[in-house]
Amino acid sequence: MQNRDDLQAHIEQRFAAMTSEEVLRLLDEAAIANAHLNSVEAFLQHEQLHARSRVQSVGSPCGPVMSFLPALTIPDVAPRMDPVPDVGQHNEAILSELGLAKET
Repeated sequence: MQNRDDLQAHIEQRFAAMTSEEVLRLLDEAAIANAHLNSVEAFLQHEQLHARSRVQSVGSPCGPVMSFLPALTIPDVAPRMDPVPDVGQHNEAILSELGLAKET
């Protein structure tokens, strides 16, 4: 820990001129644990999400959007993937359920 800042600066300087693929290859060759950090876009396109049908399109007031299925799956139970409601779309029903009068 005493030389952490110097070590980090040295590592960053050494890797700065390399692509992420080159860095990952070197770390793998040295048997140093590592992982690639995906962008949100890359994560959403990950082959396993699509191979396992974990991403679905749902409607929204702005058009279709991608949504993830719940992490927990129950055999023979399909999760609800309803459209995203518009702002205020359910106000009347919620207020009625709470026993509150509709504002005029």
